[in-house]
Amino acid sequence: MTGTVLALRVLALPARLLATAPGRRALAALAVACTGWVLIGALFAHVEAPLAAGVAAGPVAQARPHGPPARPEAAPRSGQGAASPARAALAWAAARHHVPRARVRVLQQQRLDARTVRVLVMVEAGRRLDTAIVTARRGPAGWAVR
Repeated sequence: MTGTVLALRVLALPARLLATAPGRRALAALAVACTGWVLIGALFAHVEAPLAAGVAAGPVAQARPHGPPARPEAAPRSGQGAASPARAALAWAAARHHVPRARVRVLQQQRLDARTVRVLVMVEAGRRLDTAIVTARRGPAGWAVR
């Protein structure tokens, strides 16, 4: 069998599959799967582009020093704790990563007891999204991270 004959048989394979009912079903399923794959890929490609452009253009990339961030003991205090565990966690994460509070978001909270709450925070640090689980405790002056 020569290469030309083999190429003609391979090219004729879809036509032979269309002649049978199972072949038509298989080709229809393949067409639907390929269409779905292309549509989902196009949707995900367009969602990520604006986020990547916005993060790269932010002022945080220039303001953040290189190397691992210093780990402060707690949020900066002015003699009084935060009004909520989320605010205490926001202040702690912003101080730890040296970013403004606008770049820190609270994702989730878990109340462990009446005086302790675990808070999941996300920090936009340049091109990275760092997360941390912060434990905030209520003291006599308010909520604080210790």
